[in-house]
Amino acid sequence: MENSKTERRLWLILLIPIVLAALNLRYLWIQCFNPSDTSNPESMVVFFAERVANGDALFLDYHKPPYILIQYAPLYHWMLGQTARLFGFNRDGIFISGRIFVFGCALLIGLLLYLRGRSEEEAVPAAASGAVFFLSSYILWPWAATNRPDVPGALLSLAGFILYTQFRKSWLRMLSVLLFVSAIFTKQFFISAPLSIFIWLMIEKKRKEAFLLAGSCAFLVALIFFAMDQSTVGLSTMNLIDPNSATPFAWQNLRLVTLAFFQISPLPLMLAAAGVALKGWKRPETIYAALSLCFAILSSSKLGSNVNYFIEPLAACCLLVPAGLRSMIDIFRGPRSAFLIAAFVVLLIPSINFMAHTLVSLKFPSETAIRQQVTDAKGLIITDNPRFALISRQPFLLEPFPLSYMEKTGKWSSSGITEMLENHKIEMVVLTLPVENALSWQGFKRLPVPVLGAIEKYYRYDRTVDGYYVYLPQ
Repeated sequence: MENSKTERRLWLILLIPIVLAALNLRYLWIQCFNPSDTSNPESMVVFFAERVANGDALFLDYHKPPYILIQYAPLYHWMLGQTARLFGFNRDGIFISGRIFVFGCALLIGLLLYLRGRSEEEAVPAAASGAVFFLSSYILWPWAATNRPDVPGALLSLAGFILYTQFRKSWLRMLSVLLFVSAIFTKQFFISAPLSIFIWLMIEKKRKEAFLLAGSCAFLVALIFFAMDQSTVGLSTMNLIDPNSATPFAWQNLRLVTLAFFQISPLPLMLAAAGVALKGWKRPETIYAALSLCFAILSSSKLGSNVNYFIEPLAACCLLVPAGLRSMIDIFRGPRSAFLIAAFVVLLIPSINFMAHTLVSLKFPSETAIRQQVTDAKGLIITDNPRFALISRQPFLLEPFPLSYMEKTGKWSSSGITEMLENHKIEMVVLTLPVENALSWQGFKRLPVPVLGAIEKYYRYDRTVDGYYVYLPQ
């Protein structure tokens, strides 16, 4: 009888998060068919996927036209391109299929969290709580419906962690090495899972096993990285190392992005903390949650960062949620359970408000006219909108933001572009805002400052189309 009452209380507590998860997934599914980019730099990912599908080289020299770089490890771009080649997808097909794949990866993270919870908890709602809180979090907006490697990388990392810790006494655990290496080559920041297992094994005084895992991962990563460097004549190293090493760090970014994550995810974090109190700090999932959270906080200080760095920490914390929820239920028994339910509802109000507002006001922007003018242009265009750069006849300067801050550190120069503007070799410029007040992100202009100066000097405002400002040669 007592177990039945506990299960009913659990279902009651999870009722609103389940509804929020359903709304969240509905919104993400709709966004899979958004005609505009759902994030930056989604169009850049699709550009490189198209190159793979067409049999072209994945890495380019971004010091030369068309001045396009690839910042993230290439596995997702390569997989998306190979899929497009296999099924004959056009550009729209690549966008949609890639988004649906990423959406599916988010669902698989939820499934893994449920299966892990089911192996530890007898009550179904307690086992499902980690998955429910993950899928109901609007930290997934828009990262679970966009062509970016964050969610696939988090899935591979989490899968490797669960595989290793669930099959501790089987050789199958070493297959996790392949998942960890795949995660790193999906996005090079996914190192928390193997490192947390290494630390856990060292705490357990299993040093031989710890160094076997670390050595296997390091060897494969180094081997693949070296092979990429040799096969691309150094272009892969230049693309993956130089832009990331030039990225400025700022306390303001860390504060704003980390605070946003804590505001979005108070309940999973509180329940994870309760789970740590129950399980102890030496458990692998505790180390994983703490380590991934620390890495995400440090990474969020990078210029251009966003809450996508916290997708893996959220999933790691949700591994602890079932134990935390069970401990909270045990503490708040009888009439006191009403206070627990009320506290959960209050903490969920921001999520309820955010999702309700977003779903009610959901509409896709109308860009038909400006897109037609961009595709009709016979020459090069410069724009701060990556989708417009992608659909032009000759994609050019597709993702200028990293180049903008690289120029400040002397690792890139826009002189070639400013010379083209001076000689009127750019047919049209399309900007989100007027050139004198050009689009910025975290204090940096999206387009390099010398390029904006050349536009202002050698081009004139001509018209506004669908809210975008069009400039033509003087």
